[in-house]
Amino acid sequence: MKKLLIFAIIILIFLFVKIPASAVDCEGTPPSGSGNEDQIREYIEKCQAKITSLQSEQKTLKITISVINSKINLTQGQINQTTAQIELLEKDIVTLSEVVGTLSTSQNEMETVYRAKVREFYKNRTPSPLILFLSSDSLSGFLTRLKYLETARTRDRIMIVEIEKAKNS
Repeated sequence: MKKLLIFAIIILIFLFVKIPASAVDCEGTPPSGSGNEDQIREYIEKCQAKITSLQSEQKTLKITISVINSKINLTQGQINQTTAQIELLEKDIVTLSEVVGTLSTSQNEMETVYRAKVREFYKNRTPSPLILFLSSDSLSGFLTRLKYLETARTRDRIMIVEIEKAKNS
């Protein structure tokens, strides 16, 4: 009987004294059994809270990944734009090189022509005004020839200066 009395007291202690439950977390296996309704409900609430928290983290990570992908795409677009500009500049350089080559050839030809003209001019020397007057049919013819020679000299000087300027630039 003593044993029975001790056994009954132990059962009463377990029934009326609440043993503190361990903290429930949404990890591992869920509690079960008919005596653990509070723990099951707390487990469910913890799992729902964890799901909500993880979903917001998931949204944040998706946004971060989206931002990073957008930055990558922006950088790639800028690289493509710069590459296109470089290609256009390369084409312009080729075209300008051809134009400079043509101009250089034309300039050399003009210089040769004008140097020959100046050489010829100095070989023949400018006729004196008296020879021009005597070889002219009239006074207006003389003045026209004199004006023509002066204009030719002036234009030759201007052309030689222009050729030298173009060559230097």
